[in-house]
Amino acid sequence: MRFGVRVASRPSLKVAVSRWENRHQAPDAMYRRLLCSIFGVEEAALGLTRLDDRSGSAAAGLSPRTIGPEVVAYFDAVLRQYVLADALLGPCHVTGVAVEQATQLQAVCRDAHEPYRRQLLSLASEYAEFIGWLSQDSGEPARAVDWTVRAHDLALFVGDPQRVAYTAMRRSSVALDAGDVETAAGFASLSTNAGTDIPPRITALAWRQRAHVSAATSDEPGCRAANEAAIEDVAQAVDPGPDMAAYCTPAYIQMEAGASLARLGDHARAIDHYRNAVALWDDGQRRDKGLCLARLADTHAAAGDVDEACSTAIEAVHVTAASPSARAAAALRSTRNRLHRHRRDPRVSELHARLAAVV
Repeated sequence: MRFGVRVASRPSLKVAVSRWENRHQAPDAMYRRLLCSIFGVEEAALGLTRLDDRSGSAAAGLSPRTIGPEVVAYFDAVLRQYVLADALLGPCHVTGVAVEQATQLQAVCRDAHEPYRRQLLSLASEYAEFIGWLSQDSGEPARAVDWTVRAHDLALFVGDPQRVAYTAMRRSSVALDAGDVETAAGFASLSTNAGTDIPPRITALAWRQRAHVSAATSDEPGCRAANEAAIEDVAQAVDPGPDMAAYCTPAYIQMEAGASLARLGDHARAIDHYRNAVALWDDGQRRDKGLCLARLADTHAAAGDVDEACSTAIEAVHVTAASPSARAAAALRSTRNRLHRHRRDPRVSELHARLAAVV
């Protein structure tokens, strides 16, 4: 821009301006200079109060007495909207504003009194885990590890067994993505042995992660047994369950079973699971459906079925173009690479042209 400085993205900037207007936060020195230059007035004329030197909830315009159930409900409602936006649009539209909100929540937690402090800390764990997930889905493993460790530590501090089990599963997932199979195995075991009071959607996710670790260590019987346990548990989930695991549906578990079997090279069974998932999928989880289609295309390509690989990959492109995901893009790149030797095939040529939009 003409001022020679980099500003936040449009979604992040909208959140920041709203905070400034409602006096929940003051713009920093750079933004004060920009605003004064844009409007051609001094800081006093804009009513910009300098809060830089204050910290905690005081900097947010709050006192411990104002931190009550309404504040808890606000942070909770905002997080639910971010989760919905991620499912529909992918992480690139959500990460910046989620990090800003998590930072604000951390400041509020410092001065909150019980019982609201514990509730806010539990929400802070949820925000941290969600940002860890967004980072993982964006292909940023180091950032994913940092945020997920923070989420697990907060869950332990609050003493929430469900969230401890869930964040242990997430730590296993990000460790496996980072290539740390030993750590992934340890946290997967911790998650599946978390106790008898864990809701079935969380236990299904724990078993699904155990299946991935088993596949990574070429333990085919262990992978199959864990997938069966995950499918059985998710079938027992008769209500939406905890918000943290609401995405764990029969379709999701079928997709994940397919992914673990594909890792083992069992393409036929993997394709069956992926097809089951696509048939069951809810359009509200568009991003994950796109991932499932991309993985199915890659598995068709690995099995040597050029026609199915191309048609499924093109279908995946339609979905992932609107809901980007680094994982889906990686699966589509893998599909393209597997089909490279068929590059003169018109179907493959068309696929390459379509992939240019998302890979």
